[in-house]
Amino acid sequence: MEKEKIKLWKIIVAILVILLVIFAINTIRKVIIFNNLQEKISKYEKSENMYSKIDSEKSITERFIKNDIDKLIIKYKDKPMTVIQLKNGNECKNYTFFEETKKVTVTDVNNMDALRVTKINNTINTNSFIDKLIKCITSKVSTETIDGKEYYVIDGKLSGSQLMLQNVISTKAYIDRETGLTMKIIEITKENNNKKEYITNYEYNFDSITDDEISEPNTIGYEEN
Repeated sequence: MEKEKIKLWKIIVAILVILLVIFAINTIRKVIIFNNLQEKISKYEKSENMYSKIDSEKSITERFIKNDIDKLIIKYKDKPMTVIQLKNGNECKNYTFFEETKKVTVTDVNNMDALRVTKINNTINTNSFIDKLIKCITSKVSTETIDGKEYYVIDGKLSGSQLMLQNVISTKAYIDRETGLTMKIIEITKENNNKKEYITNYEYNFDSITDDEISEPNTIGYEEN
């Protein structure tokens, strides 16, 4: 009887060791993937000539950056209004276009009041190795091919700058394996005991911005307030 108990404990210990090894290998794999993606995206974060587009539930945000000039365009889907922010060095202006009344408000703003939009959405950004390790442990990482392009799909409750919604219970990010750029985010929220899905699509382009794209907004046809 005693021998059977010892044999049983050996089996249990062996199973636990195998599970621990599998867990360690899987975690190491995810850490390597995170490191690789962070290294790839870092060069894009330093770009001084880039275009980005964020298509979310409530708005479409386009951004044009060329050297010291930064032009941000936000078109709202739930109201006929467009906001354009143009920063040139230390100077910054906001243009608010009201489509129904054909009026525009132009204001000078300082850097503290400027609109805050992340240059590159780094979904897997981490502050330390411990932070990275926690994200790797709590996230599921898989691969998926869409239209011939390979993506890492990171499924978990992420805490990157893309999370603007309340009551988020899970997040799924589609990251281009070649560039490390996040191309799509699916957020699941719980609202009044009901789950709702929000999808945000991203688009990037580099080293192709022209002077016309960063010029001052055209206010012809609008009355200035």
